[in-house]
Amino acid sequence: MNAPALDVLIVTWNRKSDLVRSIESIRSQSFQPARVIVVDNGSEDGTRDLIPRDFPEVVFLPQRENLGACGGRNAGMGSVTSELVFFMDDDTELLPECLEEIANRFASNSELGAVQPIIFLSDQDAGIETAPTSSPNPHPISAAWCVRTDALPPSPWPDHFVRQGEEMWVAMHLYHRGLESEIWPQAKCVHHQSEGGQREKVFYFFTRNSFLLYYQRFPFLLTIPMVPYKMLRTLINVRSGKELVSWFLGIGSGLTMIVRGQAKRDTVSWSGAVRYLRAVRMKRDS
Repeated sequence: MNAPALDVLIVTWNRKSDLVRSIESIRSQSFQPARVIVVDNGSEDGTRDLIPRDFPEVVFLPQRENLGACGGRNAGMGSVTSELVFFMDDDTELLPECLEEIANRFASNSELGAVQPIIFLSDQDAGIETAPTSSPNPHPISAAWCVRTDALPPSPWPDHFVRQGEEMWVAMHLYHRGLESEIWPQAKCVHHQSEGGQREKVFYFFTRNSFLLYYQRFPFLLTIPMVPYKMLRTLINVRSGKELVSWFLGIGSGLTMIVRGQAKRDTVSWSGAVRYLRAVRMKRDS
């Protein structure tokens, strides 16, 4: 069984120490990637001097401005040449056999479009035993996520999302192509999650982007029931008055973007939408 070649793509901004730990964890992998691509979003902490000097094997792509996570990943896609691209946050640390497990998983199943490792937080025990059973993954996490390159358009990430939910947009490409997305628990990593900001700010982006995802990506007849349903599901998670305000602001922002033509419909096929919704149900019931 020949494992497919794999490129790692990291976007960074002013996290020099985290980035060094991430790259060193890649160096320690039992299965080495064909290339490691780092997109720097205008760091001012010495990243631009350190990475080319201490990690000459890295394809380093400095940007003049902060393109955000989605824009940075899109900028890096032009340098991807392998069959697989492993998207990785700059504060993620891979356990030694993570990439080998993922590459072998792709080699064993041609219907897989994406594989995600188990992601532990820094205060969790990453050494626990995990069952060798995969599970559907319609809601991936880009802290560590491997995708078939040929299943993606040249710029697959939605720049207008900024943060929260952009992975689901990309996952829809896979379901549209008739591919599956899964979590493979034999592959493991640790996400040393950096400060993500106030919960109400995160909630604002989650509400807005959920609204946009179901409006932009689903066939119109599915959009009609799914958008209100999803907004009610997000409303159920409101825990404070500030979050309720963020919920209304998120919907308002989404509507404004649609009216201004900043969020045009980019729908997947009916079969792709049904595959996605089926995976969501299977994930919920598993």
